[in-house]
Amino acid sequence: AQACLFQKQFQDVHPEMNGQALQPFEFEGLTLLEDTWAMYKSIAGNSTEGTGNIVWPAAAAIIQVLKLHLEILPKGSFRAVELGAGLGAVGLFLAKLCPRASVVLTDVEESLPLLRRNIAENCPWLQAMALPWGPLGRSSCEDIGQPDVILGSDICYCNDSTRLIFWSLEQLQAKLVLMALADRPGNRDFMLSACREHNFRIGRTWRFSSGGLMSEFQARSLANPDVYVYELLRFGEEK
Repeated sequence: AQACLFQKQFQDVHPEMNGQALQPFEFEGLTLLEDTWAMYKSIAGNSTEGTGNIVWPAAAAIIQVLKLHLEILPKGSFRAVELGAGLGAVGLFLAKLCPRASVVLTDVEESLPLLRRNIAENCPWLQAMALPWGPLGRSSCEDIGQPDVILGSDICYCNDSTRLIFWSLEQLQAKLVLMALADRPGNRDFMLSACREHNFRIGRTWRFSSGGLMSEFQARSLANPDVYVYELLRFGEEK
């Protein structure tokens, strides 16, 4: 009942997100299946479990950075991993943008079926695998090895998740991390303090105002915060 009430309130403001499961969403040359009903239930129940079932504004922001600043990526072939991929928008876009890149999309086990459907629709040669953040994902990090690039789109949505994510970043040891996050109260400052604690320095930073992204994405956050994209580099590593 609570989910249905939230759905009605949300639809009154955003009727384009109609709460029916598995709606196709066309974005940046990708066809992504979204499970909007799972998202409604998640937010109505004060849970984050279903929030990976739609594309959020931070994904649009990091894709804009990739489009406009291709030089940020390694030249030639390289290995990339997306953490908390959700539907896979960022990793799938990168795979199409850089055909020589080897891209692995990761998320928790329960998110993999929908992620794999989106991979099959867009880039069927890619791999999806379970990678829980923090010590629970130790064996997955060992299986992946050391990628060149890690991508994260709005995964630092609470301080507890940020702690676990930076544990995983320490294990994976990528030279470059691109991290996008919505500017929710306290989350960005905590992420920046985690960078200092874990030996990352901030390279370039891009800020996208709440009105600067496509209108389709503004509809996906009731608060419409600004979105920041950070280039995180390890101290002592040349870019």
